Amino acid sequence: MNTNNDNVIYILILCEGKTEKLYFDLLKRVRRISRVEVEIIPHMGQHKNLIDSCIEYRNKVMEDKDLRIDEIETWAISDNDKTANTIHYQDLLNYAEFQEIHLAYSDPQFEIYLLQHFFELNKSKQKKAKLESLLDAKIKEIGYDCGYSKSDLDWCESMLDKEPKRLDRALEYADKLGNHVKPPFTTVHHLVYRLLEFSV
Repeated sequence: MNTNNDNVIYILILCEGKTEKLYFDLLKRVRRISRVEVEIIPHMGQHKNLIDSCIEYRNKVMEDKDLRIDEIETWAISDNDKTANTIHYQDLLNYAEFQEIHLAYSDPQFEIYLLQHFFELNKSKQKKAKLESLLDAKIKEIGYDCGYSKSDLDWCESMLDKEPKRLDRALEYADKLGNHVKPPFTTVHHLVYRLLEFSV
């Protein structure tokens, strides 16, 4: 799916939780992403339901703002929650692409992308609890006593503001991790790259 549409003036991002919204809100501020309107909506469901919400919200935004389909780009941020309704990554990606929705996916969870700001994660399987514990330790290691909380990414905004190269490294590491077959992997960095195209 082509993401280099010169007509895009609005990027709509729907995500499963609050952490993703916090991250992309702070990214907009720190990297001054202002050459396109970006709306980020949290708590919009999981997997296929999230894609369906993207379609519904995209239609609403197009009507409310009088936009054509080529003027709006829609992204879903999802991860592998391993619930009864979980579908395989490739099936979810196929469904999203069929609906003209871009998918930013993490397996096992979004924190796999956040960890890339600190070091290159190897491809050995990582459990969710271990990822959050690792992230907590890394945040404290660089002087943010708050540690990790899904509802507070102030440390991340401060870190990226003081050390902008950390984002570049995170993108480089995420590129290497992107095997898309076995966890851990993430495609969240593709959305980051896209938004950076609209930085001033």
